[in-house]
Amino acid sequence: GQQRKSGEPYIVHPIETATILAELRMDTDCIIAGLLHDTVEDTDVSAEEIRSRFGNGVARIVEGVTDGPKGVPDETNQCALLLAMSMDWRIVLVKLADRLHNMRTLGAMPPEKQRRIAKETLKVFAPLARVLGLYCIKEELEELGFRYSEPEARVALARRMDELAAQQ
Repeated sequence: GQQRKSGEPYIVHPIETATILAELRMDTDCIIAGLLHDTVEDTDVSAEEIRSRFGNGVARIVEGVTDGPKGVPDETNQCALLLAMSMDWRIVLVKLADRLHNMRTLGAMPPEKQRRIAKETLKVFAPLARVLGLYCIKEELEELGFRYSEPEARVALARRMDELAAQQ
């Protein structure tokens, strides 16, 4: 019965995250972890329960993806993400898929939160996708990040591109 700020049922987010991972042809543990990535944070299910039901691989990824404590500066959480990635590279892929779907639904958030999340995406997640060679994800993160971090500049750029196209 949970819903996201966008109004869609909460289950849509983990399904979309897992779908992105499946499109990347990730292994079964990674896709299952995509489905379960918010479970420890958002429910009363423990990491140990995930481990006992789905195995060490899935549990390790879910634990690595789980966000740091609330109120901790973003830089600290970014360092924790990099450390977790060193334990299992699939952690960053789940985190990228999670961020991509969150960016696709960012319109439901207040403008200030949109800008903050978009800037973090442009600073951390899009470059990370580029380094990993995930150019389709990088480009979509950059486009969405620009849309929400600089909405006026995006409108001006789109208008100018329309003008140039009309001159051709």
